Amino acid sequence: MLSKNLDSGLTKASWLKKENGKTVTAALFQSQENIVGEVVIEPIHGKKVEQNGVKIELLGQIELYFDRGNFYDFTSLVRELDVPGELYERKAYSFEFSTVEMPYESYNRVNVRLSYSA
Repeated sequence: MLSKNLDSGLTKASWLKKENGKTVTAALFQSQENIVGEVVIEPIHGKKVEQNGVKIELLGQIELYFDRGNFYDFTSLVRELDVPGELYERKAYSFEFSTVEMPYESYNRVNVRLSYSA
């Protein structure tokens, strides 16, 4: 099992409606704020997980209506969390993106979608 948690206790949160109609909670961040969280990898009991390194990436992307499926990255930040190896039990990796520059606000309309994701 793999999960990613943003430290929403320090930030505001909002409800978002996904394309499939489901509603999810999303943490809200503003430009120059720290984005802090944790990635958890939990192998099935008694099994091992071979991993090629653990990293998290913060992406800023634009998707245009007439070019669906093609994303244009305008920002990308990566944090290496672990070197390649094997996991036998639950392991949590803390991460932080310090004072992240977000030059644009997230936007989702008919002709364009601009979003940030980790």
